[in-house]
Amino acid sequence: MEARKPVTQNADTVVPVSYFKDIIITLGVSAILINLLMCITYSVIIIIGKYKMLPKWLASINLVFLIFQFFYFFFR
Repeated sequence: MEARKPVTQNADTVVPVSYFKDIIITLGVSAILINLLMCITYSVIIIIGKYKMLPKWLASINLVFLIFQFFYFFFR
């Protein structure tokens, strides 16, 4: 094992992590694609006729969030 010096920072020190910003951007952009795929899947389930296995509130909330995401990403 490697001998290391003990950490000499106090509790108020914040260490920047640069890749968190990239992860958050990637997840934000991919969220609209994932939500769009889920809404298409819900539509297919409703068209097939197996809509009883799908909670109605979940499909409607996902549709509302998809509309908000479209406005946020494309019309702001």
